[in-house]
Amino acid sequence: GARQIVALTRTQLVGIDPARGATLWRIDYKVKYEQGIVTPIVRGDTVFIGGYEQPTLCVRVAKSGAAWNAAPVWSTEDATFFMPSPIPHGNYLYGIAREKKGALACIDMRDGKVQWVGEGGLGEYASMASAGDKLLVLTAKGVLLLVAADPGSCKVLARLEGAGDGVWSHAALADNALFVKDKTHIARYALEGK
Repeated sequence: GARQIVALTRTQLVGIDPARGATLWRIDYKVKYEQGIVTPIVRGDTVFIGGYEQPTLCVRVAKSGAAWNAAPVWSTEDATFFMPSPIPHGNYLYGIAREKKGALACIDMRDGKVQWVGEGGLGEYASMASAGDKLLVLTAKGVLLLVAADPGSCKVLARLEGAGDGVWSHAALADNALFVKDKTHIARYALEGK
């Protein structure tokens, strides 16, 4: 299909023709306080989005003749995302849901079924990175988690407390190391194993 840019505006999820700047399709998705923070995830002809006090939504985009259209496929309010963008792995989305004051969650991208929601208390913000069949999760409280990308259950493989103080930047992976910036410092953590 034709290339397009998919974006979340203050009030809509849209597809834009990058050559002409024209809006190809749109679907209403107004996040409370108009804080569209989650980056849309595109998989084939489907787009996944989340937002503050909004359901996690899957939209299918199709072209009929010269016209594009978008229609909801599924939505769930059982695991919703506000700040960190979830990570796709296989047929599943992994992220920090708002439920339970911040909990790891896994959603089947095919039907929207929530596979699991982990223990809570992680807070509203965490940065996430994919590391093969594992996920690195760094919370604003400075807790670093190594989590299995496993739709069967929430498996925290390792936990490091005190990775920073007030961590709002994304963690960065480079040269087999993890770099963490907090309010006052940048720290480097060596990563070992596979």
